Amino acid sequence: MQPRGTGGEDRRELRLEAWTPARHFGVSLPDGVPLLDLPVSEALRRTGERPRGGELHETGAFLAATRERYDTVLEHLSRTRPHLTVRRLPCSGLSVDEVAAEVRDAVAALSA
Repeated sequence: MQPRGTGGEDRRELRLEAWTPARHFGVSLPDGVPLLDLPVSEALRRTGERPRGGELHETGAFLAATRERYDTVLEHLSRTRPHLTVRRLPCSGLSVDEVAAEVRDAVAALSA
């Protein structure tokens, strides 16, 4: 992978453009994509509070890279599939029940 600014983005964009869920997984795009958005610092705090602690892959670097990749993919979907609803659901400071309510509301809005 080339560093940013050296043409690597163009190749990455082409790979993403050529990739389709139908070809890769045998499915089509959903009507909408809800993203449960949680800052990396809060995700690390939450995983550290588990009785058994965090998983090996739950590091700040991994979570930040994962978050960046989701941003890239969702930005691409918004740009190339304008009919697809992408909704970011802020979850910082919310309880499980509050997050579940946000998800229910987002899914209900998609089917309305």
